[in-house]
Amino acid sequence: MDTPHEVSPGPDARMEPGPDARPQPGPAARPEWPPPAPPRRGAAPVLIAAAGSAVAALVALVICVALVVASLDTPASAAGKPSSSVPHPGHPRPAAEVVLDDHPVYDLAGPRTAACAEPDLDPDSANSWEGFNSEIGACLDDVWFPTLVDLGVRPASPTLVVLDDNDVDGEDETAMTLAYYDDWDQTINVVMPSVTEMSETVPGADDEGVWVALLAHEYGHHVQAQVGILDRSYIEEEKAENEAASLEMLRRTELQAECFGGAALRALDMFSQRDADAINEAFNGGDDLDTHGTEENRKYWFLQGWNGSTVEDCNTYGADARLVR
Repeated sequence: MDTPHEVSPGPDARMEPGPDARPQPGPAARPEWPPPAPPRRGAAPVLIAAAGSAVAALVALVICVALVVASLDTPASAAGKPSSSVPHPGHPRPAAEVVLDDHPVYDLAGPRTAACAEPDLDPDSANSWEGFNSEIGACLDDVWFPTLVDLGVRPASPTLVVLDDNDVDGEDETAMTLAYYDDWDQTINVVMPSVTEMSETVPGADDEGVWVALLAHEYGHHVQAQVGILDRSYIEEEKAENEAASLEMLRRTELQAECFGGAALRALDMFSQRDADAINEAFNGGDDLDTHGTEENRKYWFLQGWNGSTVEDCNTYGADARLVR
């Protein structure tokens, strides 16, 4: 991967953020309080902070059977919320029985290496995004399906859709939505106006690796959903005694997806360590966010996944509170 902009190398993956790090209020809109009842939430946006160059992914992935890429002129894309015609495959256990910091998935090896070539992408082109989504989606299936099978889960692929509008409920004027997942429709939605704007204004955003990282993070939520973690996290957010506790649970979920994204990027075998540092800086550099964690922690968990060997390396639910601020 060629990196068109000079970026500072990311922090060493084995170095934890220092105890003096303090979160600052992020520009993204806070979730509704009290939060809606689990397990379904509707659309959850992927945000880029207007004041910084961070791509902060707020995504909730579930599952569907086939990888489908919808073009902008299809009825599904025009409606913005394509409906699903397939049921959810069963989780290995009900969400009520899932223990977030002691899940059996942590005993397994991380995603397997798959020989995938990095596809070209023109972020301004819907047709280019369709091909990119299809190729990267299939590759992410290849790296994660063996882990899911080892756990006894019947793997399924998410649906990927390209949208021509960015009208997302709850969007804050200081942030824009790059992509979101609607868990009712089981779709990963890439929002063309936002990704086009980001590609023109954010350093490194014209590099395909940044967009691979975006899809890999979303797929991380897909993994959480298939093993029951995502549903359980919704329950814990609902049970939280106050907004601060609810936000901490949300950050643990988001930072785990970021760790899963880093692990998947390594498994895709497309990128070098230098590439990973550049992607991490472009994807996670910028403002601290209440919903997604500090810049330092976002970078830390990405590299935890990149350098890790087991799913346990991404156990954000068992991590010290200072690592999920």
